[in-house]
Amino acid sequence: MIARIPAQRLGSVARRSFNSSSKICTKDVPKAPPIAPTGLTARQQSQDPHQLASEMVKNAPDSRISGTEALSALTPQQKMRNYSTAVGLASFCVGVWYYSISAVGQAGGGIDELRFEAQEARDNL
Repeated sequence: MIARIPAQRLGSVARRSFNSSSKICTKDVPKAPPIAPTGLTARQQSQDPHQLASEMVKNAPDSRISGTEALSALTPQQKMRNYSTAVGLASFCVGVWYYSISAVGQAGGGIDELRFEAQEARDNL
């Protein structure tokens, strides 16, 4: 059972109506508070978000290590898990490929029957 909230407690609530073929439903949806930008200058607010993100990544301190250093920092157990995941995914893909290739032309008589029907159609023209 849905509890009804008194109108005094709702504050600013948007009322939305949904029309249905059998009945009209109304649903109270609270309005989201406006999002206040935190620490952004006026230039940053008017800038393209993708460009702003790109600049933030380029200007970030070098707290992240490069990819080759990260790979060398992996433990042997983590490397084995990564290799086993790669082998599992590769074997799944090869299995799907093999099944797809073997299933082509195998439905009801195969390619020979299709060639025979095509030749009959040419002869009847």
